[in-house]
Amino acid sequence: MNLLGDVTRPSLARRLVILASGGIVAALLIAAVVLALLFQQAALRRFDANLSDLIDNLIAGTTIEQGEVVAPALTDLRALRALSGRYWEIAEVTPDGKVQAMEALTSRSLYGALLQTPPDLAQRLRAEPGKPIAYDAPGPQPGEHVRVLARWTTFYGLEQPLVFLAAEDRRPVDREVLGFVTATAVAFGLLGLGLIVAVIVQVRVGLRPLFNLQTEVAEVRRGKTERLQGAYPSELLPLTDELNALVEHNQETVERQRTHVGNLAHALKTPISVMITEAGQRPGPLAEVVTRQADVMRQQVDHHLRRARA
Repeated sequence: MNLLGDVTRPSLARRLVILASGGIVAALLIAAVVLALLFQQAALRRFDANLSDLIDNLIAGTTIEQGEVVAPALTDLRALRALSGRYWEIAEVTPDGKVQAMEALTSRSLYGALLQTPPDLAQRLRAEPGKPIAYDAPGPQPGEHVRVLARWTTFYGLEQPLVFLAAEDRRPVDREVLGFVTATAVAFGLLGLGLIVAVIVQVRVGLRPLFNLQTEVAEVRRGKTERLQGAYPSELLPLTDELNALVEHNQETVERQRTHVGNLAHALKTPISVMITEAGQRPGPLAEVVTRQADVMRQQVDHHLRRARA
């Protein structure tokens, strides 16, 4: 028997499978998206923590000599190699509110390029002094995307605060996140497929009493059994009781009709026998017609009486 039934007709099994499958797919999709976002946020927090350490080293090593800012000679080995993906920069805020890099206060890895800054970076840093601001920007290499961390810091001997920026190529993190998303999608896809198969099996097993009931009703209709005798769940007991009551009612009705037909047949057979006997005692054309038609009537009565008994 087809579990989902005729696709052109409403099916309880198909409805249960579709609803359960839709719920499973929606729940797994939401869970996968949430996990991917959490993993991405965790990866970016680790990334920002490394950039924050680089800024801490910059601030700790930066000194003010005769009113001039002197950057530390060594902050990170990668920042010494050109276009290595690890960059830093010390900038100042211009009178028009723009963050502008100071000459000779950039890492060698920038190779003469500068980190791009959003137009409102100074306002955001001034609104939350000491709190780092993270943003994404194009890197010095073509196609490179960097994660930038900026911090606003004041120094004794300087009227204007300095802005320290540290950046790193974020493509490795993006690849890590993409790998996690791919693995999660495959795992959740297999999990969803397994759950849908489990739902189909569950619906099949759960609806088995209905299939058994259908088979037993068919046997009652064909006359193999007189009533439903299977052990059914409590939810189906009212239905089976009503079906048995209906079968018993039909049997009683048939029995009454059979009795009625039998009584009618017996009531007709006596007058017919009398007519045949009387016609036999008075020979003639009329008697022959009466005898012949009475004999036909008796045959019809016997025929319908046999059908009623069957």
